[in-house]
Amino acid sequence: MAEQVSKYALTTLSRVKDRLDIIIPDNDAVLTRIINGATDYIERECGETGLEAYPNDGHFVQKTYTNEVYTAQGRKQERLVLRNSPVTYLLVTANLTQGSSSVTVAPYTGIVAGMQLYNIQGLFPQGTTVLTVGSSGALTMSQPASVTQTGAVFEISGLLSFQWRAGTPSNPNWTDFIQDQYELDQQGHAGIIRVYGSIPGLYNNMIRASYVAGYPVDWQNAGNGSTHQLPSDLTSLCENIVVRIYKRRQLDGKASEAIQGATTAWRDQLDALDRNVINNYRRVGNIF
Repeated sequence: MAEQVSKYALTTLSRVKDRLDIIIPDNDAVLTRIINGATDYIERECGETGLEAYPNDGHFVQKTYTNEVYTAQGRKQERLVLRNSPVTYLLVTANLTQGSSSVTVAPYTGIVAGMQLYNIQGLFPQGTTVLTVGSSGALTMSQPASVTQTGAVFEISGLLSFQWRAGTPSNPNWTDFIQDQYELDQQGHAGIIRVYGSIPGLYNNMIRASYVAGYPVDWQNAGNGSTHQLPSDLTSLCENIVVRIYKRRQLDGKASEAIQGATTAWRDQLDALDRNVINNYRRVGNIF
């Protein structure tokens, strides 16, 4: 099987070839490896989690993180910084039919099964979640709507579960926090959970979270801001690095090159603009 561009890559092979004015496929394998390497480099520089084993390794592109374990640092810790952000959080509008679990919502990009509904007083029973996701925002909820209402507004959270360990390390008993005991800070943008009270810290590894984070990607409609939400400066950064490495692939170890009296010098550092992009997306640690 031919090498493939990672599904979490920050650009595509066709975009890079277009930027390099390459039409033929002779160097597709080389470009594929460079794209994947550049993506990994940017993620690590920005603090996306690389220490966790697959499948919880962190990416900018949206994915689901399952049962990530955290340790409270101090008795008065009230906030937990998740390893990845932004956590998906949508304010949606839908037409509800009493007794029906089928709902079509807008916007719908980024919704996955298991997401919890918030601010649903009078609309759905408390504890309602997304059961299945169809096309164009067609959802099935775990419980039917309580009313018939046009243009009902509620929220859908990418924080799938938030638990604390009531048991011991050898015999864990993961217990859900009560929904009103916590919430996502800034509607998930910062990737921070605020706990009302304090986070249990008797032992290490006392907290567990599952969530959906990152930017939805739709390369065929890049730039529309709806289905494709990966920031364009991250894509441009990745492409800049790929072009730099590709053009220098025959010059490893050289600081400059002279050809017929003309000398070309190569910078070893990223451009200031590229470095600024990395700094803008750099994640903090998970101790808050």
